[in-house]
Amino acid sequence: MRDLLLGLDVGTTATKAIVYDTQGHVLASASAGYEHGLSYPHAGWVEQEPGDLWRAVVEAIRSVATASRGHGRIVALSLSSQGGTLIPAGPGDRPLRPAISWLDTRAEAAEGPALGRRWGEDWFYRKSGWWLAGGLPLQHLHWLRQHEPETFAAAERFLFVNDLALARLCGEHCMDPSNAAITMLYGLEAADWDPQLLEIAGIHRGQLSPIRPSGTPVGRLLPAVAAELGLSSDVAVVNGAHDQYCAALGAGVIDAGDVLLSCGTAWVMLLCADHLVFDQQQVFHPGPHVVGGRWGVLASLPSAGAAIEWYVQNVLPGPEGPAEASAERYRWLNEGAARAPAGAQGLLFIPHLSGPWAPGAWLGLTLAHTKDALSRSVMEGVAYEVKRLAERAQDLGARLSSMKMVGGAAAALMGAVSASWQATRSAQTLQMT
Repeated sequence: MRDLLLGLDVGTTATKAIVYDTQGHVLASASAGYEHGLSYPHAGWVEQEPGDLWRAVVEAIRSVATASRGHGRIVALSLSSQGGTLIPAGPGDRPLRPAISWLDTRAEAAEGPALGRRWGEDWFYRKSGWWLAGGLPLQHLHWLRQHEPETFAAAERFLFVNDLALARLCGEHCMDPSNAAITMLYGLEAADWDPQLLEIAGIHRGQLSPIRPSGTPVGRLLPAVAAELGLSSDVAVVNGAHDQYCAALGAGVIDAGDVLLSCGTAWVMLLCADHLVFDQQQVFHPGPHVVGGRWGVLASLPSAGAAIEWYVQNVLPGPEGPAEASAERYRWLNEGAARAPAGAQGLLFIPHLSGPWAPGAWLGLTLAHTKDALSRSVMEGVAYEVKRLAERAQDLGARLSSMKMVGGAAAALMGAVSASWQATRSAQTLQMT
C-alpha cells in the first residue's frame, strides 16, 4: 500500500485539507467553513471562535481520509495557517475568550502610540520586522493586560492557530519560525522569542510554544483524535509554517529575487532574499523563509481579497438580481470590468475596508457611473495597490519578469487584474505565471 501525505491549511475563512501521494499527485481535497465566521463586536474588533477552527479541521480531515482510503495509507500530515491570531488559553489549552484575529485593529489607537513613544517605532521594526500598526499579538497582549486583566492573568498559555492545532492533534506544543515572526514577539537576529519584547508584552517564555524548524516531526496523532479523524494513531505530525511561506515554497519562490503574489482574504506580496532585508520605507516586513538560508520580505494588502468578495456579495447584482453562485458572480465581475473603459470613467476605489488603513472609499462617484464602471474601479483599485507594492519590491531586489500568483481568487481574477494592470501600464513589466 502506498504512502500518502496530508496537507492542512487552517485559514481565516475556512480550513482546507488535501491528500497527495509521494509523487505530488492530488488524490483528495476538501474544505470546511467556520460555523460562526468572523465577528465584529466593536469598531476595529475582529474575533473568531477557536472551537470553529478545530471543528473545521476535523471535518476537512475526515472527508479526505475517507476519500483517499482506497489509494493508500496516510503516514504524515503537516499544516499551514493564518498567522498572528491570538488565543489566550487556560488549563488544558482551553480558550478563555474568542481569538483576536490578525485583522483586528483595536490596539492601534492607544497601545501602538504609547509603545512607540517609549521605545521608538524604528526599534520595534529592527527588532521584530514589524512596526506598531495595531494588528499583531504584541499590541493585543498589551491591550488584554490593560482592558481584560482577569483574562490576561488567567492565561497559562498564549496560543496561535498553528500551535493550537498541533497541540490538539498530537498533544505537543510547537511553533515554527515563520509564524513566530508574525507575532512581533520574535527577534529576527536571535531567531527566537525575544526577552525584551516578551517583557513589553508582560508575558514569559513559558507561556509560548517552543520554536522548532518547519519540517520537524512533532509527534504522532493522539489515539482519541486519530479515531475521530478516521486515521491511524501512527500518523506523524510535522511542524508546518505560515500560510504565505508555505505558498511560496509550493510555488517555487525559493531563490533570491523570486516573487509571490498570494490572493486570499488578504493579498500578500512575498519577495525571497538570501539575506535579512530591512525596508527603509517600512512597506515590507522581513521574516524567516521555510527554506534554510533564505529570508522572506512580505507586504500585505489586508482586505484586498475581502474587498472584492464584499463587492460581489453585497453590491454586484446578476442579470436577474443577486447571484447565488460565487463563480458566477466572479464571471460577471470580470465581464463587467472588461466592458468598462480604462480608468473606470474617473472612478477610484480605495480597497482598505479593514486593517490599519481602513476605511476605504469610492472617490469621484457620480450618477453617470454604471455597474461596469464600479466593477472596473474595484479591480483597478486593487491593481493600483499591487502596483505600488511591486515597484517597492523591485527597489528591494525583486525580479518582476516572472511573478507567481496563487490563491483561491487567482484564477477567477486573472483576467480582470490583467486588464487593470494593462490600463495602468504596469503589466508591461509583470508577467503572471
